[in-house]
Amino acid sequence: MADEFLTKHFPNIYEPLQEKLHLGYWSYNLDAGHIDWSSGVHRIHGTDPGSFHPDLESAVGFYISDDRPRITGLLNELIESDRNFEEILRIKRRDGEIRQVRVIAYKGREDDSELVYGIIQDVHDAATASEEAEMLAAVSKRTKEGILISDPKGKAIWVNEGLLQLTGYSRKELLGNRPGRLLQGKDTDKETVRAIRRALKAQQAIQTEILN
Repeated sequence: MADEFLTKHFPNIYEPLQEKLHLGYWSYNLDAGHIDWSSGVHRIHGTDPGSFHPDLESAVGFYISDDRPRITGLLNELIESDRNFEEILRIKRRDGEIRQVRVIAYKGREDDSELVYGIIQDVHDAATASEEAEMLAAVSKRTKEGILISDPKGKAIWVNEGLLQLTGYSRKELLGNRPGRLLQGKDTDKETVRAIRRALKAQQAIQTEILN
């Protein structure tokens, strides 16, 4: 079984970590044409280990149509040329959700059988976060508006160039401080201050104008 074979090759990773790290183990017996998925792989695909038993066609069928030729080509190269691979691809889960996954594959032998085996990891949330961060960075460079991101305690952890130009403060002066101490003056509207405090408490975004 995949859990037995692959935990033997990856002894430091076991069931609790499969869920924590969003990964699972799989193996494909080339002689028998048999595929084994660990519980982690089933979790990633949204399938039931007790009722779903994948073959090569159904396993590859989870990859979206644009990525299917890529995974098929990589597997063929591995089988024919012993070329290990690591690739980011997309699957469509049983419930229809599209997820980005990292697939790592090797070729080896076990009990006189030739095997392809490896790891699949759900990296969709991390990839989405990275894409959003890149988008924020691109937008912040092009806008003239001031953008500030604070931690739950209200201290500034990121500011864009537009805010520095608007306020005249340096990044060093702003980061690590509560913006209100620097950006609020004696004529600042009290209701605006209260609105900012409510947004900070609720950990929500707010767009407003303030007298500096």
